Amino acid sequence: MQSEIDAQYRTLTALRTVTVDEYRAMGRSCVDNDAWRAAYEAIAPGLAAYQRDAIEVYATTRLS
Repeated sequence: MQSEIDAQYRTLTALRTVTVDEYRAMGRSCVDNDAWRAAYEAIAPGLAAYQRDAIEVYATTRLS
C-alpha cells in the first residue's frame, strides 16, 4: 500500500508543493469529508479509514 501512497503523493507534488500537514489533512478528509468518505466506502467498507491511516504512515515515515 505504501508504494501506492508514494505514487499518489508524487503525482500530487508534480502539480504543486504540498506540505506534510496539508497531506495529512488530505488523509483525514478521506474520513471527515462526507462526499469523499462515501466515495471510498462505496468501493469497500472501511476503505476511507484505511486510506487515511496509510497516508498518515507515509507522512510519518517518509515525509517527517
